Amino acid sequence: MPDFDNIMQQGVNARERKEFGLAIDRLQQARVLSPDDPRPILELAVTYEWAGRLGDAQALYENLLKTHTKNLGATLGLARVLRWRWQFEQALLYYERTLLLEQLPLAARVEAELGIAQINRLQMRLDQAHTQLQEVLRLDPLNSQALDELKQLEATSKHRLLLLAGNREGSAGSSLVLRAEWLLQQDAKTLWRFGAGRNTGAQQALVTDMPNNDRQNVVFVEQTYAIPQALTLQWRGEYRNRIGQANEYQLQGTGSDQVNERWRVNAGFIVAGSSSFKSQTLLAGLSARFAQYWDAGLTGYVSNENDLATKKTWLARLQWEREGVLAQAFVSRELGQAAYKQTFLVNWPFHQNYRLRLQATRDGVSKVNSWFVGVDIPIGSRASVQFMRENIGSEQGVYVGANLPLRYRKD
Repeated sequence: MPDFDNIMQQGVNARERKEFGLAIDRLQQARVLSPDDPRPILELAVTYEWAGRLGDAQALYENLLKTHTKNLGATLGLARVLRWRWQFEQALLYYERTLLLEQLPLAARVEAELGIAQINRLQMRLDQAHTQLQEVLRLDPLNSQALDELKQLEATSKHRLLLLAGNREGSAGSSLVLRAEWLLQQDAKTLWRFGAGRNTGAQQALVTDMPNNDRQNVVFVEQTYAIPQALTLQWRGEYRNRIGQANEYQLQGTGSDQVNERWRVNAGFIVAGSSSFKSQTLLAGLSARFAQYWDAGLTGYVSNENDLATKKTWLARLQWEREGVLAQAFVSRELGQAAYKQTFLVNWPFHQNYRLRLQATRDGVSKVNSWFVGVDIPIGSRASVQFMRENIGSEQGVYVGANLPLRYRKD
């Protein structure tokens, strides 16, 4: 008969070497040899975690807890997987269940307290996160994760103020651009954004690529929120006061619902117009996560303009996201038109809350191609200088401003 302990050790060693295929094979063998032993199931679930197969890991942890309700490794493992999958409320239940276990080892208590602190910080419960991290450091004063979390907590702010000024040059002349924006974040996916801007002087229109006097004031308010984690809603209102021209408005609402572990549906509307032009758009789409860091989606738009013309457009999206780095590619086309519009976007947090943003767009319809580079350069632990450089068609703009997160205060 094969040696159960030897096969188990081979599986664990292969996992340590990140040879996940071999590790899974060996641990599956051990599971067959001793089906009533929880150890191969637990080690297999941990291996799935390491390999990024979070759904498989979650299923094993849940099955193990049905028969071994107080298994410490499975309880903590399930809490970790739920936290990584942003199912925070369920994760908190298992972390708290861990803390209720009798004769709890110090390492397990530290992991549970740290997990709760991480969830509190992500959900912007900053005071609770601070208290939890202090408890972790009381138990383990040199815990590197807790020290890193404490640094991130000190850099986290519920309020952020952006002040931006710059100049845009085009074929119709130059314009001064002023902008102010205030962001209020209530939790990990709930935020309010208020902003106002002003352009002065002659400026080139972006869509028609024709020169005009586009002096305007812009005011907008936007909210994104989740109910609780599965359903996400967003709305945005914008009003443009054009000097010497018809004023414009836009109202947009979108909703997204998690159907199951993999699939999400979304729907929404956009209403835009002025005194001479009106447009109503309905949208519906479907997206799916097909790997640990990848997801893709397809959305259809039906627009009615001034009750005279109906346009149908599709938009495909491919996204990769890992540890705060986000890369996206969008392709869209209006039915009946041969041209495609492509956009590529990268967001990279290179220092705490600060990001590098790159964007490039090729518009085959209006022939206005553009690119954008924006960067926050820290000038201390509490602020940064923001530089932006953009090129839109025949227009170029350079902007500079201050990005000021207001200091953390207890809730």
